[in-house]
Amino acid sequence: MLFRLSKTVDSLVEYLYISGEISLKEFIDLLYNYNLLKRIIVAMKIYYRKKINYL
Repeated sequence: MLFRLSKTVDSLVEYLYISGEISLKEFIDLLYNYNLLKRIIVAMKIYYRKKINYL
């Protein structure tokens, strides 16, 4: 599910850049912020998985 969502967001951001709706700076900012969000989600999943296994 998360992988499908990430592909959808990536393609949407690419489309907006190619169509000229957003500038190069906005394109880079969106990709950077989205990748940061993905890393935070993965880290939270790992943290909670370890916490559940500990109990």
